Parts: sequence; C-alpha cells; structure tokens
Amino acid sequence: MELTIYAYALIPIFMILFFLRPRVLIYFLIISLTLQITSLINIWENSIQIYKFLILLIALRFILYMVSGGTLKFKNAYLKEIFIYGMLFILFSFSWSIIAPNLFDNYPVYHPSSRALEVGISFLHFSVYNIIFNIFIILYFFTLIYISIFTWTKKEYKLIKKIIFISLLLVIVTSFSQILSPIFGTLDITKYFWTIVVRKFKYVSIGGFLPIPRIQGTFVEPSNLAPFLTGFYSFYLYNSLRKNNFIDIFLTLVIFIFIILSASTTAYISLMIMTFLVVMNLSSIKLSTYNMKLNKKNFFSLSIGIFVVFFSFIIVVYFIIGFQNFLTLINLYFLNKPESGSFKIRIASDLHALEIFAKTFGLGVGLGSNRSSSFLPYLLSQLGIIGTILFGIFITKILIFCYRSLRGTEYFSYFFFIPAALVAQLVAYPDITNPTLWQFIYLSFLVSLIVGDI
Repeated sequence: MELTIYAYALIPIFMILFFLRPRVLIYFLIISLTLQITSLINIWENSIQIYKFLILLIALRFILYMVSGGTLKFKNAYLKEIFIYGMLFILFSFSWSIIAPNLFDNYPVYHPSSRALEVGISFLHFSVYNIIFNIFIILYFFTLIYISIFTWTKKEYKLIKKIIFISLLLVIVTSFSQILSPIFGTLDITKYFWTIVVRKFKYVSIGGFLPIPRIQGTFVEPSNLAPFLTGFYSFYLYNSLRKNNFIDIFLTLVIFIFIILSASTTAYISLMIMTFLVVMNLSSIKLSTYNMKLNKKNFFSLSIGIFVVFFSFIIVVYFIIGFQNFLTLINLYFLNKPESGSFKIRIASDLHALEIFAKTFGLGVGLGSNRSSSFLPYLLSQLGIIGTILFGIFITKILIFCYRSLRGTEYFSYFFFIPAALVAQLVAYPDITNPTLWQFIYLSFLVSLIVGDI
C-alpha cells in the first residue's frame, strides 16, 4: 500500500471535516469527481481516488445520522419517490448480482474490466466485481440522500458556482498544458495530478496531421472526458443563447475546441444531440394541434445568439486548427468511424450483450458480470428488464424533479448537465458508476434544492 502526496495533505483535512463540517465534504466531492487521475492510496494495481474516499466518508456520515435517530423529511413527493425507486434499484441490483453469476455460471461474457473489449470473451463466474460495482452505487445513492437532508440557500449557491468553475478550470488548465507541451516544450502539469496506478501516464496521438495528443484533461482517457465536456458545453451554450454574455460565449467556444481536440466520436455525437436539445428548448416556436405560434421577441433574441455563437465557432476553428485539419478530424473520428476496427469490436460487444439479455430470458447476468460498448446494452445484459426499468424510473424521477424546480428560472441551464452525461453514456460509455454522471446529478440536484428553498 502506498500513500500519495495528496493523501498526506488531504486525509487529515477530510477527517476533521467529517466530524465538524460534513456539509463541506460535499463541495470537495463535486470538485474531486473531476480529478479522476488523482489517487490518495494505491494498493497493488488498484487506486483509491479522492472522490472514492469522499463518497465513503459521506455515506458513513449518512449512516451515522440515521443510526443516531435522524429522520428523512422529504420536502415534496418527488424527493420521496427518488428515494423509494433508488432503494428498490439498489436492493434488486445487489441481490441479483449475487444470484445471477451463480445461476448462469460459465456463460460467455466480456469481463467487466476496462480492457475487456481488447481481451475478448471470457466465462462468467461470481467475482469481486459483482460486489464492488454495487457498493459504489450504494455509496453514490447514500451521498445523494445525504445532500437532501441539508437546507440549502442562495449563500451556498454562490459557493457552488465557484466549485463548478474550479472543476472546469482544472480541465481547461490541464488540457491547455497537454496542447502546449508538445508544441513549445513547456511543462505538462498533468503529470502532477496523475497518481493512479490502474493506467500508465500516456497520451494517444491525433492521426499524425496535428502535433498534439488527444486531450483528456484530468481524465484517464479522452472518451472519459466526453460527458464532462458535453455537460459544460450544454450549460454554457444555453446561457450564451439566452443571455448573449461574453464569458458564456467564450467558455462555450473553449469547450467546443476541446471537444474537437479530444478526437472522441462519443463527444462529437453528444455535441450534436445536446446542441439540438438546447436550441429546441430555447425555441420560441410553439406547436399545437391547430396552429404554430411564434414569439417574435424571443425568436429575434435566439437568432442573434445562434448567429454570434456560430460565427465565433467559425473564427475559432479557422485560427486555432484550420478548416482542413478540422475536416480531417471529423472525417477520421466521425464519418469513417464505422470502418475502424474499434467500432466493429464495440458493435460486437453490444450485440453480444443483447444476446445475453435474450438468452437469460431478459434477466441479465448481474452487475459487474459483463461489459459492452454502450449504456443500454450494458444495463440490459447485466440487470435485465427489471433492473433497467428501475434505474430508468430512478433517473427519470431525478430529471423531472430538476426540470420542475429549475424551469422558468435563471438556473435552468443546470438541468442540461444530467441529459448530457446520459447521452454520452448511451452513445459509448457503459458504466453506471461513471463519476461524471454522479457529479452532474449532484450539481443539478443541489441547485434544484436551492431553488426550492428560495
């Protein structure tokens, strides 16, 4: 076991906060969910990142709260339903993940490790993965419920805004460092954040026509960065089109360039889908059974916003990477992606996941038993139709709660964080314990609670 430099600096602080100011741990957690390459403790080939340590502390604090006679007082029906369906999902997932691997022992699956698609088919056996994945879900869920215990005010919102900016700034600074280092020979500060041992510190090059690697910020690989970038892109795009604010437009452009330079097909597809969803949500055209109404004032404002953002995109692309390199990137990582070997492997894994779903009579083989390429086959192959529906209801209840709380307020841009993460996962991010998904759930949920208390 090895303690990193961050362990010596942070663990004492976290333990003090655990006893004296547990609410502050939530703020640290939201930031740490961005630092997926930074560990506190390394044990053999496994790493305990900062966020894993924090969700454990917060979940323990929640358990202590309940054991000491604390009660759950839900302020509205949706919070109660989120808790009920979350508990139902956890109970089903945990129990089925113990039963299914023994019931379908020796069934051909893709091992749940991150390199499973490269290694190929293995045979199902009950393993530590069946327990670990479920423990993470429990810890994430307990943290969500613990957040709902507190009363949140506008004072906390100001702090949350700073936390959001710090999270984005960490990715911006490390990404710029990854771009500038190979060009000018400057210091790449990413290596100071990289303390995990599950992956070696390395980059993947972009084709060969650009002298920089695929940027990945503070994430293990570029595809892991996709949900984060798409979420913040949607957040700032909504604000840009609604307010025409310079800072929002500038950050939208920066994130757009980072999405392009991540060379991630997942990010490209998510970008298009979320752009459509944001613009449609802002659209001043209202359809009804008999007619179509147009709000001229809103339409003019939205048109100006779209023009400014689109024109800025063109200018930035031209001066930063050039149109030819831009088109080459799109061609290589988007248009020609179906012809690549990795795409065929991913399709094969998804088809195999659906085959598992069918041959287990829609029951699945248990969470932590199989890995596919995209989120829906991942859920169906492991948790079957029952688990997938329960998780779908749980997430839908969270989305409805956030939508109803934020709709019609100046905070509505926070709603898009969760759909952005879900879209990226549905495209190609098969992990229900994805830190970014839960980071965005916490952010949107927190702001929704604040709006409800104002």
